[in-house]
Amino acid sequence: MSIIENHQDAVEKGEIYPQIAKANLLRMRGDYKGAIAQCLSILKRYPDDSDAHTLIADIYAEQGDLGQSVQWYELALDLNPKSESDRAKLEAVQQRMKERDAASAVQQLGLPADRPSPWLYVGIMTVLALIIGIGAYLLGQRTETTGNTPQTRTVAISAPLESATTAGRSEPVTETPVNTITVASEEDRTLLQALAGRLPEGTVLLGAIQDPRTREITLTYSLRPEGREREAAAEIARMTLGQFANVSRVTLRGVRNGKLAHVATVERTRLSSTEVAGWAEANPGVDALSNAILEGEWPTAAPNPDAPVSSDGSTAPPVEPAQGAVPGNPGQSSPGPGSNEIPPSPGTETSPNPGTGNGP
Repeated sequence: MSIIENHQDAVEKGEIYPQIAKANLLRMRGDYKGAIAQCLSILKRYPDDSDAHTLIADIYAEQGDLGQSVQWYELALDLNPKSESDRAKLEAVQQRMKERDAASAVQQLGLPADRPSPWLYVGIMTVLALIIGIGAYLLGQRTETTGNTPQTRTVAISAPLESATTAGRSEPVTETPVNTITVASEEDRTLLQALAGRLPEGTVLLGAIQDPRTREITLTYSLRPEGREREAAAEIARMTLGQFANVSRVTLRGVRNGKLAHVATVERTRLSSTEVAGWAEANPGVDALSNAILEGEWPTAAPNPDAPVSSDGSTAPPVEPAQGAVPGNPGQSSPGPGSNEIPPSPGTETSPNPGTGNGP
């Protein structure tokens, strides 16, 4: 039997996928050396497996070894020429290499930065003087003063909206943004460039913001159509906290088809608890890291507001109350709902039941 037939038979039996998943889990935990060793072990038995080649290329790209990454991507494309994702990754790594080489060349040659023309300063000063003159003229023509009206600037935020409760039922709340403004500071652009090209396969970084007060980072990225948003969020958080040592918290916002699909938060303390010795062996499985570090996830399953809740917090069917006894006559029950029986008036004697032995 040929190597290709052995590989196809192994794929059918599901022998390769668990090993690839284990290597990817090692990569997510930052054990790049172990992940590469796992992939090479796979290639010794199945040398034509393109997924193992792609994963090795991803690891080298994250480590900054762009030359090795290009070689492994090219090997993966030789095995699977139809893989558009591998081709896109290869082009992205090659672009990074060009930018790095260009920056290195400029630094080595000591090329001076372009200096603006003196006429530019003259033009700017002329325009400023003209604006000041027009403003002074208009101010002098005003005969009465009016109060300054504060202007409200609304920025569209694609966060999940809470639902309003009407008559015990949740109704969706719609919000229309007004004067939508998109602001990207120089710090945000620098952060976006530092993280670009390092996300998991199939995800694209759309925005990156860091709060200078708390150093918290908020990332917005696209999600793959087939789901796996929790695994992507955990991997992106691990990569970000590993790259920025002064960041203690990451908020992750996954977008699919133009709509917010998943939101979660990861604290560095929770991620650090998964990096201790023996944690991986005690918590096997691809979802172990996601379950351990993701907090405050959205969306969450909302309980049915119309369902009754029992004493232990679980929903239970309603129980009909028992009919009470008539005061002063324990043996007689009060008439139930819909009954035509009329209770006796106070002081009225009731005839004894025949056969009870209670008659006079």
